[in-house]
Amino acid sequence: MRTHRWNALGGWSTVFMGTTTYYVAKTFGVVKTTPLVTPITSQAGLRSLARNGIIIAGPALFGLWVGMRAFGDN
Repeated sequence: MRTHRWNALGGWSTVFMGTTTYYVAKTFGVVKTTPLVTPITSQAGLRSLARNGIIIAGPALFGLWVGMRAFGDN
């Protein structure tokens, strides 16, 4: 059953689309992440890690959505 769902969502092509859209957004300056604060286990370090995660999630989720629409079972 999991394999059927995986294939219905587009499989590895969808994952590749999500990582590619993030990579393109990062390369061409659409997404600007901030340097991580050290030590990473401090409150400021975890805040910077969360901030970068939220920034990265935008283009990656857009790429996953496009991949599901393009490669998945509509």
